[in-house]
Amino acid sequence: MSDPTTDRRATAIAHHLLHGGCLDPADDGDRALYEELMGNGPLYDRVAERLAGVGYALHQFFGHLGVRPERAVEGLGGNTLGLHAGHIRLLVWLWVQLVYRQIKAAARDEATEPLPGRAQSLFDFAEAPDDAPPEIAPSEVFAEFREIYSDAAIKQFLGALRKRRFIVQSRRSDPIVAGPALYVMVDPLRMEEYVVGLARRGTMALPSEPSGGTP
Repeated sequence: MSDPTTDRRATAIAHHLLHGGCLDPADDGDRALYEELMGNGPLYDRVAERLAGVGYALHQFFGHLGVRPERAVEGLGGNTLGLHAGHIRLLVWLWVQLVYRQIKAAARDEATEPLPGRAQSLFDFAEAPDDAPPEIAPSEVFAEFREIYSDAAIKQFLGALRKRRFIVQSRRSDPIVAGPALYVMVDPLRMEEYVVGLARRGTMALPSEPSGGTP
């Protein structure tokens, strides 16, 4: 029998996640909410059930937590974020530069023997002080996309991705780092399949890979 207090709390958290898409580690309230969910298994499971009931999955990756639509719902609903082809192209490229690099680094770490008394996990890379998450200069983004889009369009794309928390910049001239949505609102397995296919066709170079190379 479920606990009414837990049910009410789970419903409130589910609404919060559906509204924001993901928890923002830079926000004190969201950070406290993350710690509450990670420390309370029954509450986490109840939130996941609430979200599943409306077609969303609770997803955590590299220390971030958020929701993604289930594939069946995603196929029916289409793109509800208001992103068009230009936004998506930039989003894919930034995911490769900022998140895929971390996935590859974590995979390399897991392939090595852990230190005595220390268990390894996907979260070690994000938490290790010597392994800061990758960042990219705005000038690199403009250099990459200037042949396709105007500077004004690129600025608009970056602004839309900042607004939806796919990327984080304190100021527009600051380096770009991955936002919480880039970790949890993008399916890493599907994205990896997609970008590997692009690389094999020679249309996107993966980090530390020549264009057309096989990861």
